[in-house]
Amino acid sequence: MTLLKPVWTDRYKVGWHEATAGNRLSLVALCNYLQETAWNHAEHLGFGFRTDEGFDKAWVIVRLHLEVDHYPSWNETVVVETWPSGYKGFLAFREFRVLDENSRELARATTTWLLIDLKTRRPSHLGFLDALDVTLNTRKACGKEAAAVSLPDQLLEFGSYKVRYYDLDMNQHVNNTRYIEMLIGAYPGNWFSRRAIREISIEYLKECVLGDRIVIKSDGAPASSNRLAGYKAGDNSLLVKAAVEWTETP
Repeated sequence: MTLLKPVWTDRYKVGWHEATAGNRLSLVALCNYLQETAWNHAEHLGFGFRTDEGFDKAWVIVRLHLEVDHYPSWNETVVVETWPSGYKGFLAFREFRVLDENSRELARATTTWLLIDLKTRRPSHLGFLDALDVTLNTRKACGKEAAAVSLPDQLLEFGSYKVRYYDLDMNQHVNNTRYIEMLIGAYPGNWFSRRAIREISIEYLKECVLGDRIVIKSDGAPASSNRLAGYKAGDNSLLVKAAVEWTETP
């Protein structure tokens, strides 16, 4: 009998392709680490929902709140801890801590998820989690749940992006980390030379697919704090919204 782990740990070595021009782990790569570690733990606990034919259900992230104290550099080792912290209705909550080799905390995140039935495209009930044979750790990594992101009444067009084949995941929709790449990628290139994201809150509202064009909007010019949103061109439906805080770097 396999003893289930209430907290799952994975180790990653920052690859050359994951480091920015400033030799910092990119935000997208960091979020990919979180996503991969969450999947590994879900599979270990028995709710990864893999079948011989593929997957019949999928965990879809709804909200992410991430706080970063320090970005590791190329070739450094990163340790990611994750644990489920409970559920409410259709919403499941999962926490993360990111550490260096000496157990210094580099970042922390709290996330909210829906379990989607891939045939009906509707949320699934989460009552099966009550039968999980593991002691639940209800501690919130950021001290709170990921909150909804508010937007001002007026937004300015900031850029646009057309969904490519390589933006899609195995469920044939844009992967959540690609939305982050689209939003942050709308900033001008020179903005990143002395800045890094200290905190980001993001709320995912609708999926988009191959060929969709996403219009990126902002509450103003690039600043230490911005509200961003992605709208689907054509019907102007709101797909994603985010609150971003930057810090200056050496």
